[in-house]
Amino acid sequence: MSCISKALNQDDPLLLENAPKLDSDFSKYFVINNLPICDLEKSKKLISLLIKLFILKNFIISENDITMPINEATQKTDGCAFILCSSEEKAKLGAVIMNDHKLDKNHKLSAAQINDFERIM
Repeated sequence: MSCISKALNQDDPLLLENAPKLDSDFSKYFVINNLPICDLEKSKKLISLLIKLFILKNFIISENDITMPINEATQKTDGCAFILCSSEEKAKLGAVIMNDHKLDKNHKLSAAQINDFERIM
């Protein structure tokens, strides 16, 4: 029996009773778009800048709350960041604070809460 035949006869491991459950609740996240695209080193400075901007608006986040995807092919950021908050309400507030924020003359940010994973996929 070939490997492909065996693979086709296997049950989906995520449907098994003891399988880990995917947390598809993204209500505590918001996304910031239109960030500068930069390399990994500059992305750390950009994260620090975002933290400072939030602090100026009395909204406290840490570096651990920010995920900035890196494109594997270019080794640069994708121009977005995902921010994890302690509650859905805080995520809504964070999105409002950063939406339409002018970072510099070339980057006006857009931000929105991620409240429905199924809808954005």
